[in-house]
Amino acid sequence: MSNTNVKDYPEALSIAPYERMRIALCLAAVGGFLEAYTFTLKGGVFANAQTGNLVTCAVRLAQRDPAAALRSLLPIVAFVLGIMLTERLKRLPHENTPEQWHCIVIVTELALLLIVTFLPAGLPDFATTLIVSFVCALQYGSFRKTHGLPYATTFCTGNLRSAGTELFKALQDHSTEAGHHARRYFTVVGVFFGGALISGLICPHLGQRSSILCCGVLVAVLIIFLLDYQKRKQFLKDVDPPQA
Repeated sequence: MSNTNVKDYPEALSIAPYERMRIALCLAAVGGFLEAYTFTLKGGVFANAQTGNLVTCAVRLAQRDPAAALRSLLPIVAFVLGIMLTERLKRLPHENTPEQWHCIVIVTELALLLIVTFLPAGLPDFATTLIVSFVCALQYGSFRKTHGLPYATTFCTGNLRSAGTELFKALQDHSTEAGHHARRYFTVVGVFFGGALISGLICPHLGQRSSILCCGVLVAVLIIFLLDYQKRKQFLKDVDPPQA
């Protein structure tokens, strides 16, 4: 077993692959895209913002429209199931490293979004929304930190709160570190917004197959992830070669 501490890694390898900023930004773009995707194409239902779906469900019930209430409730159920699967993945046997189960999540997201891309157009909207909500739950439950900072890739309320907190510290306490943190949070929020904007621009033209763009981003994430993982493994092999 390696005796090398993470602190001994070169700076470029000191951050776990699933906490790298470039991974966070790619996933934030996917999160923003999917939020606008279901809202634009699937009857104004959110894939990520379950608070919005919960309120919509309550309003529809108050309006005595149980069918519409059910359409808002089903994505919430799918989201909870996605979180539960994420927790199960975290309890894989110890020989399965965090890098491995994060990789499983990315591959699962990619496979499910490919299914969404090529679903028959005649299917009810909720079929797509359920799959996308499940995907967003997997992503939210699996990628929770970037450079040690807690964040979310599928909605922005918590990121905006953290950005505001860090910005206050930077201005009030003249903290350079807090300024760096605030910049990271605002960057994630900006990329999320950009993903939603692109989705809003292309979904009316490409329709349901717009989700193929997310598949392309996730392929890039998978490649980046695996390359970073291999670099870390090679570094450990070089500094702690197997004993004869």
